[in-house]
Amino acid sequence: MEKMTSQQLAEKLKEAIRYFPTFNPAQHKKFIVALLVLKRLSDKFAEELAEEGEDDPNLFKNYVPEGARWTTLQRVTENLGQALNDAVRLLEDNNPHLRGLLSWVDFNNRSELPEDILRQLWQHFGGIQLGDSGLEKGAATVGEAFIEFISYVAEMYEKRDAKDRLTPPDLNRLIAELVEAKHEECVYDPAAGTASTLIAVAQKAEVTPYGQELDLDNYRLARINLFLHGIDALLEQGDTLRAPAFVEDGRVKKFERVVCHPEFSRKDWGVEIATNDPYGRFAYGVPPNSNGDWAFIQHIIASLSEGGRAVVLMPHGVLFRSGAEGEIRKKVIEADLLEAVIGLPKKIFFGVGIPGVILIFSKPKPDERRRKVLFVDASREYQAGTRKNRLRDEDIAKIVETYRQFTEVNGYSKVVTLEEIASHDYNLNLARYLPTAGDEEAIDWTELQGELEGVRNERSSLEEALQKMFEVLGGEME
Repeated sequence: MEKMTSQQLAEKLKEAIRYFPTFNPAQHKKFIVALLVLKRLSDKFAEELAEEGEDDPNLFKNYVPEGARWTTLQRVTENLGQALNDAVRLLEDNNPHLRGLLSWVDFNNRSELPEDILRQLWQHFGGIQLGDSGLEKGAATVGEAFIEFISYVAEMYEKRDAKDRLTPPDLNRLIAELVEAKHEECVYDPAAGTASTLIAVAQKAEVTPYGQELDLDNYRLARINLFLHGIDALLEQGDTLRAPAFVEDGRVKKFERVVCHPEFSRKDWGVEIATNDPYGRFAYGVPPNSNGDWAFIQHIIASLSEGGRAVVLMPHGVLFRSGAEGEIRKKVIEADLLEAVIGLPKKIFFGVGIPGVILIFSKPKPDERRRKVLFVDASREYQAGTRKNRLRDEDIAKIVETYRQFTEVNGYSKVVTLEEIASHDYNLNLARYLPTAGDEEAIDWTELQGELEGVRNERSSLEEALQKMFEVLGGEME
């Protein structure tokens, strides 16, 4: 029998969307994800039970009690939503490590999930075999399909801001290649999002992933993402800047590798804490409360162990903003921690056209790279898309090879001394060093994003008003 690939499974997950007359990701995505987890747990357990031959909870990593098994639930003829809620509770009671994984999903919420739609979804997943024997790469097949599904939903259905942090798969692959984690190292993501970046790193080396995520919905998806991939991680929910979860001897824990795609230009990030930070993270200065980009960067630098490397996604504003941020940037550059600046294509993130940049920090740099920074303009080499652009395999390979060789390529990369950077008043805008690069400094993306958010809010208010008018007239909006 031909085994299912991750692409085929992802298509089946996308097909589940059609059962909702009007698909609303905020309300409906979680049901598709939760049913995927339940079916995977049940089918995998059925295989293990057949092999083990003894129904003993102590013999299984993930024990599925009789009342939570798919075959048992198939016999439910009414109140399927409540039966699924009971099954989830039974699962989590019998598996302490799974507590909170799915119990936040209410299958009995008829306003979001009418019984007839739940039945159709149930039948749809009943036709998908998710045991290892039917999957091309076992857990990896399910995990990859999950990432492809949530990426598809983000691209096609969700209106996202630049601050949102569902990192596209191509950027995850690039970050994993750049950070070059080694076996048995600890890898940390202080703004873990859905944990896709940590997973990309863990797929390249046997590492111990650590992560903290502020947004509760992202944290929940991150736990599911890690579970489906079969990856154990230390993941905490909370505010990294105000209350870091990983602390040792009064300072933030040190890691060999750090990866991060934080919320861009976060406002009210916690300046009141930073002025007297108990963890000593803001040695280079306190950023303004209106923008937390350099707060995250300093937290990351403080979290790097000797010999460590960090790969961080940031908006272009970190390269040239003045004031307190300019002073912090100057001190970080003078400390010789910044190793590379890599400009990315426009429309590389989900839902927004704002360009991004990758910063690489090393503590310390290799001797031959001391007092030098590599600038790479990768903004013009990509696969164009209608909604979003993507880095191709060859684009990723070129960026990675240029960084690893720390080499100059005409019109693409340049090695710049700290003295030359100082002559530009510590401005890191790529156009200062690579004439072919676009001048992002000409655009205040933070201000533009604020204006865009205002337009969106105004549009939302108008749509609500129109909907009320349609309801009064006895119709509904398409």
